Amino acid sequence: MKKEMNYIEEYQWDRLVFEKEEKMPLTNEQREYFDLVKLLVETRESQYKRRKNKQKWDNFIDILYPSLCNIAEIQGGCVKMNTCEDTCYAELIYIGNNLMLDIDRVQGLTDFNAILSVADSFSISQRGEYFEMHFTFELYDKIKIADLSGHIMEIEKRLKEIRCSNL
Repeated sequence: MKKEMNYIEEYQWDRLVFEKEEKMPLTNEQREYFDLVKLLVETRESQYKRRKNKQKWDNFIDILYPSLCNIAEIQGGCVKMNTCEDTCYAELIYIGNNLMLDIDRVQGLTDFNAILSVADSFSISQRGEYFEMHFTFELYDKIKIADLSGHIMEIEKRLKEIRCSNL
């Protein structure tokens, strides 16, 4: 049996239509909704303070980055590491034109799985003849410094009212 599901043309057509459409200005209600969503995110985050997690940081620097470098060395790729002490975010970028991970090379597969399992987000994109894999990591602990659950409930209630009025 052979099966294939191909959505490439449909996706490309949708993208072309979306890119050609003129941007419609937001209504007051849409603007209010987006402002409330932004306020909700900011309010939730403001309840917490970020504290650098030394164990996560050391694991990133001493294990994850060298592991991806080992894969790149074997496969002819490029690895970039970006860290920010202020936000405690880190990123690993792998750039290459191929990536072979199989059972015969267990170490590469094991390293890749280890990196992917602790990454907070992961994406792959095409850049000319190469592809890029982006792994992002949150190297901090959240410490609750305030309880704004009442204010959060008010914002969520208002968002629900706006959504219901659009039905």
